[in-house]
Amino acid sequence: MTVTLYPYQEVAAAVIRRKPGVLLADDCGMGKTYTALEPFITNQKGPMLILCRKHSKEWWRHVIREEFESRTCPVVIAGQAGRISESYDLSWIQPGGFGFVICHHEGIRIQYGQKAAPYYTTEWFGVIVDESHWIKSRTSLLGKAVRALGKKAKRRVALSATPRTKFNDDFWGQLAFLYPYAFANYWKFKYKYVEHTPRSWLGFRRPVGSQNTEELATRLRPFTFRRTKESLGIQLPKKTIQYVPLELSAPQRVLYNLVTHSVFLDIDTSRLHDPLYIGSALQRVSTLRQVTSLPALLGEESSPSAVRGIKTSWFKEFLEDFSLTERPLVVFTWYRGTARAVAKLCYPKLEDPPIAIGGETGAIEAFQRGEIPYLVGTYSMLGESLNLQQASTAILFDPWYIGAVVKQAEDRLHRLGQDNPVHIMRLCCRHTIDEDIWEACDEGWTDIQLLYALVKRMQLSVTD
Repeated sequence: MTVTLYPYQEVAAAVIRRKPGVLLADDCGMGKTYTALEPFITNQKGPMLILCRKHSKEWWRHVIREEFESRTCPVVIAGQAGRISESYDLSWIQPGGFGFVICHHEGIRIQYGQKAAPYYTTEWFGVIVDESHWIKSRTSLLGKAVRALGKKAKRRVALSATPRTKFNDDFWGQLAFLYPYAFANYWKFKYKYVEHTPRSWLGFRRPVGSQNTEELATRLRPFTFRRTKESLGIQLPKKTIQYVPLELSAPQRVLYNLVTHSVFLDIDTSRLHDPLYIGSALQRVSTLRQVTSLPALLGEESSPSAVRGIKTSWFKEFLEDFSLTERPLVVFTWYRGTARAVAKLCYPKLEDPPIAIGGETGAIEAFQRGEIPYLVGTYSMLGESLNLQQASTAILFDPWYIGAVVKQAEDRLHRLGQDNPVHIMRLCCRHTIDEDIWEACDEGWTDIQLLYALVKRMQLSVTD
């Protein structure tokens, strides 16, 4: 084995060897993959199951085979062809035999509830869940499937740099996987650690914050690790965040105001306090971001394709100068259509340019091998479970208000193994909702705070 753990990783690995469940919530880029694998590779006691995002399956196999030099260890990637409905054959696993099965989240979800499904009949020694914040939902099939596996495995490890994004109840799904019986009751956990409004006449209680956090931290401390690069004094190259202000042209401003008026008419301002309405309202208002990126994506009569997006126009000019540096570049966006347009700008001579959307991992693998200089994709594909330290420059095309999600994306570059200063460029159109969303990201606003700010901005725009 060639991997040598850092002292802080050794501490967590020692606990993984002793305890049945461990939540590894270290900062992005601190080697959680290596920390989670080392105790099981050095003590080969039984079959192992790794659940991860689809685009990171090859990375896990690479670490096991190449980094740990476990080339004789059986490593099987389930659903290699990407057909998540196929039946996975796990008959090669012998009782007590050692080996790894790597499956993506969707693959394990579709087998939940099937009789004699191989994942649930196999006696796993250990189950590792990467990006465990995806199992936080009490009602999702993925959460139910993973918690069912947790009840049978002898060792359970959850990995996530963002185990909580809003309130304390985000922890429950992960804790119920790690310790199924200690954290079996969701409602008891929720009402103890999440603050709610008084019950409305409809019977709803809206979560407004966390409570008893110190008590929860005391319960989690024996099996949870949350270390940051700063707290451990890890010296990484400097990360610089630059806001790039963009000014809409007259036609773009007219289009933006027209779409703003249309969106504002769709918002029921009398329901802004309704927790069941906030999500859909935010989603509707957020479509205004498409006006600044690629208006043609809106598909509305008020969005003529002749009006170019200010961000794509800026990127075209930026790329002319940046291409001369011959440095790799990563571009994050929320929209597949925008990703396609940006990829076309990066590779104008290619009819089908490489792009990371919809579960397609070819562009990611080519970028990591150094075969292509630009990697363009959505946050869902590039924002987690990847090592992209080949690049030191990233562009965030579209803003998002959850700071943890944005930091996850930025730290794909700013992590252990990065040798160059990292430059993050956040595109922000002046006098648009971009300003409010980026402020919400930096200040940690809740969704209701952001929604009120966005509606207020739209009201001023409509009255003007």
